[in-house]
Amino acid sequence: MAFLASPGGQNIREYIRRLKLERGRASMQFLVDLLANLPSLRELDFAHVRFPKDDVDMAGLGRPRRAIDKLVFSIEYDQWDDSFVNILNILGLFTDIGQLEYWGGVKDERQEDVLPNLYWPEPVKIRSLVVFEVPHLWLSVILEAISKKSGSLDDGTLDTLTIGLEGQAYEVETLMPFVRAAAPCIRRLRLNPVLTGLDDSYGYDRPEELSALPLEECVNLRSLVLVIDEHEEGDGLQVITETQLEAYIQLLDRCAPNGIERVVFDLRCTYDYEVFLGMNWEGMDRVLSKIKSLQSVRVDYSHIRKFPVDKFKALVPMTVKRGILHIQPAKYPDTTGWLQTPFE
Repeated sequence: MAFLASPGGQNIREYIRRLKLERGRASMQFLVDLLANLPSLRELDFAHVRFPKDDVDMAGLGRPRRAIDKLVFSIEYDQWDDSFVNILNILGLFTDIGQLEYWGGVKDERQEDVLPNLYWPEPVKIRSLVVFEVPHLWLSVILEAISKKSGSLDDGTLDTLTIGLEGQAYEVETLMPFVRAAAPCIRRLRLNPVLTGLDDSYGYDRPEELSALPLEECVNLRSLVLVIDEHEEGDGLQVITETQLEAYIQLLDRCAPNGIERVVFDLRCTYDYEVFLGMNWEGMDRVLSKIKSLQSVRVDYSHIRKFPVDKFKALVPMTVKRGILHIQPAKYPDTTGWLQTPFE
């Protein structure tokens, strides 16, 4: 930040639209001053930045509240305790957040009651929420704050939800109250089960926990993106991807919303597509055939290998017969490109 305060930095501050801060520490007063000096800023990314507790009067900061298109927090495992209340307080610096993202660590010990210390001077409208591998005890705090304090569910502002989780029962249980509260708002939903380190003894071959999500309560859901992602290399890749697909089959078979119009399968797989073809696509075809409101089923595949289009179509004859199947290369094939996969 010393550069922005320099004569050269002062000349470009009004043109900066995207800013990423990595590591270091940032006080609330520092962030207020930062935003005041970057009038064109539309995207702000915090990568492992610490937000220490301080004695500053949150109500007296004199915040110039504003809108922002994207606000991203990548949080290390040991940041949850000492920084978390200000990680949430930062949201109060804005009136409207186009997309809010939390990328988490592994720590799952909640040692403080955060919400009583949370200060947002006015409601914060959040339009799209991404939570990916956030420890579930802290995830519950994030979701409760947004549900009870932001106002984004009261008026239907939050209409897009992206969830990355391992599909364990305690994670789904943590998500349940929020999904139910947000259900009438949600029009676009993206799921990415992170089945890392999979082996049969760990129980990831039982995907029924994910299927417990109350999808049927999302009565206005129109677009659903289902990510099938390796996430890591190893001997369990085939089991991982098969488990993801089975979880999706069970989820849609149990509770597909009546009005859903589009389902997208985002294939983030780099291995031989013969393995992919051996998965239970016949079961998915059967489930999709029951959703009468479907207007499009799209498969986005990685550019790395040629996709066996004809062989795949033979596995989903009912979807092909309806004339709603579309197969295309992924527009954003990089590692985090699944976040940009179009819903439409």
